[in-house]
Amino acid sequence: MQNLTVKEKLSKIKLHVTCITPRMGLADSLLQLAHQLAEEVVIPPEITCCEFAGDKGFSPPELNASVFF
Repeated sequence: MQNLTVKEKLSKIKLHVTCITPRMGLADSLLQLAHQLAEEVVIPPEITCCEFAGDKGFSPPELNASVFF
């Protein structure tokens, strides 16, 4: 972040912290970055998962196909 130059902060951003983010130890870094970019950072409490099954969502096509009706 020391190499990041922000010319103009956004007034507000919403941060989507998924279930894997804290497990990977990235939640604090993500939050710090968000505060560098915006005056107000909103983390919706109801969003805790991306519903993508982690990296499994990239490989088995059946997983993605099953979410469509």
